[in-house]
Amino acid sequence: MERNGLSVLTFTALFPSRAFPRKGIFVKHRVAAVARLLGEPARVVSPVPYFPRVSGFGRWSQMAQHPSEEDLEGIRIWHPRYFLLPKVGMPFHGLGMYWGSLKLVRHLHREHGFGILDAHFAYPDGLAAVLLGRRLGMPVVLTIRGSDINLSSRFATIRPMISFVLRQASAVIAVSQSLADGARALGAPPERVRVVRNGVDTRVFRWRPQREARSLLGLSVRGTLVLSVGNLVQTKGFDLALHALSGMKEEGKGIRYAVVGEGPLRKPLERLAERMGVQDRVRFLGEVPQDRLALWYCASDLVCIPSRREGTPNVLLEALACGAPVVASRVDGIPEVVRSGEDGLLCDPEDVPGLRTALRTALGTRWDREAIAQRHAGRGWEATARETLAIFEEVHRTWRGLFERSRRLPGLPGTP
Repeated sequence: MERNGLSVLTFTALFPSRAFPRKGIFVKHRVAAVARLLGEPARVVSPVPYFPRVSGFGRWSQMAQHPSEEDLEGIRIWHPRYFLLPKVGMPFHGLGMYWGSLKLVRHLHREHGFGILDAHFAYPDGLAAVLLGRRLGMPVVLTIRGSDINLSSRFATIRPMISFVLRQASAVIAVSQSLADGARALGAPPERVRVVRNGVDTRVFRWRPQREARSLLGLSVRGTLVLSVGNLVQTKGFDLALHALSGMKEEGKGIRYAVVGEGPLRKPLERLAERMGVQDRVRFLGEVPQDRLALWYCASDLVCIPSRREGTPNVLLEALACGAPVVASRVDGIPEVVRSGEDGLLCDPEDVPGLRTALRTALGTRWDREAIAQRHAGRGWEATARETLAIFEEVHRTWRGLFERSRRLPGLPGTP
């Protein structure tokens, strides 16, 4: 991506591909929006762990199907391979990603002369990116999104590397104020940390009457529908929602619970629903295209976000843009978005009785869904892209000015 001498290369392992079309879709939306402002095609390096092309190993076999290059909706993506030992290789993950990507990124940098390396997630991607920036003379703008600060930093072997990355990046973009505070606590220079919230595709995620949405989905216009959306992993807390709903006794019998998403906990969650005797009221929908997901938000009576940890989840932004009231955990960036009592209700994380009470109260409240949608419809990806590009341009000007004064770039973070 290029404008006024500024060119951008995005570096992240979490990016959609033909093999994993839903992976990191929020990163793709921002990259595409920035590219539109620049008027140039986006370029992305998305490293993939090496695995032989053999079947029967689930996601690992799927990863082996990535081509070395592909185009996705006008975005050019390269997939360099690197070595990673499953389960035990986490402390070396970033280094492996760096060495596996160095030859390709050096070649692309020589060809295009990138002015910004746009990295996402502090570890392992961020470590690889700042090492690439130091080696090749590119400033790195790092975007932190949640688990990299809230979870990965808890590991003793990973925390020092995350602190190193945050100190070395020329700028750190946080998707919430709570993440910005977390980055500063881990060593990021305060003046380099900026908050740029995610957006939503406002053409897709918009208010529709609930009856209309249910009709388009083939659902009954009667009955109560609670919806959760996200990767089926422990941090999302869908097990907490099952516990809360199973304890609602008589009123719970009329509640249907739909879960959109895939992940390693799908089978355990299905078994949990069976043990609780609510399997007839719970429906696991798997992955759902964006246009139909918007209909599910509009069709629901309530969106439940019982996360144990978060950044600012796009599920929350999408639901509110569709006018769906939410019951969500009071964690990280969520309270920065939700007006409790107007957009839904907040409860403490991992508090099943509190979650159950909030669900009861929210389901008994008459929400102004159109007003919710109007309050949250203005934050499209274009606004996020404009704020992001302003940071890119500021870093680029600083970098270029220092380069003109000294080719050794003394004192600039992330330089050789």
